[in-house]
Amino acid sequence: MYLYLTATVICFILMCALAVYLWKKRKVITYYAIKREAEKGSVGAQTVLAFMYYSGSGFTRDTEKALYWLEKAAGNGSPEAQFILGGLYIDGSAVAKDTDKGVMWISKAAEGGYVAAQTSLANMYAEGRFVNKDVNMSVKWFLAAAAAGDVTAQKTVAGVYNFTAGMDKKIAYAWYMTAAASGDVYAGEMAGRLLDEFAPDERGSAELLASEYAEKYRRT
Repeated sequence: MYLYLTATVICFILMCALAVYLWKKRKVITYYAIKREAEKGSVGAQTVLAFMYYSGSGFTRDTEKALYWLEKAAGNGSPEAQFILGGLYIDGSAVAKDTDKGVMWISKAAEGGYVAAQTSLANMYAEGRFVNKDVNMSVKWFLAAAAAGDVTAQKTVAGVYNFTAGMDKKIAYAWYMTAAASGDVYAGEMAGRLLDEFAPDERGSAELLASEYAEKYRRT
């Protein structure tokens, strides 16, 4: 299963998230107010305006204007916009397909700490899709996402340490326990199996390390 999303799914999810946010705040934000803020340089407004044009919320859908504002937001450092723009270039449905540009923008979003971009990039390198297959780069980005609290990435990193010969299984145990602390049942089961494999004099240090990881990296 690919963890990176198609551009259509990304836009749908973000539009839904925006709707939920506005509902919770009980605010009505007009197109003109958003456009005014976007023109002033607000990255958030630029991103929202791009979604509005892309989906046709309240007016005729205009992908050209959507891309204009999305590129503005991405160029101004919005990791969300960078990730979505990258997805659009890879998907090629709303803009001329350009996988190099797509990977570039997703990489920028990953470097900016956007977890969805980090996991997407990790999967790309693991599978050799749109980039040359590179296990080290894959692990790098899974580690970044794991450190940011992504449970799936934590389990993936734990699996790398658990099933790769010569790797430190105590680190695997620590990542499994960190994911388990967020309620993941599978991670808890794997952690229990690993703990049984440790010699009695190793369990204390393994549990100490797991406690440190859980405190630092558990999803909040």
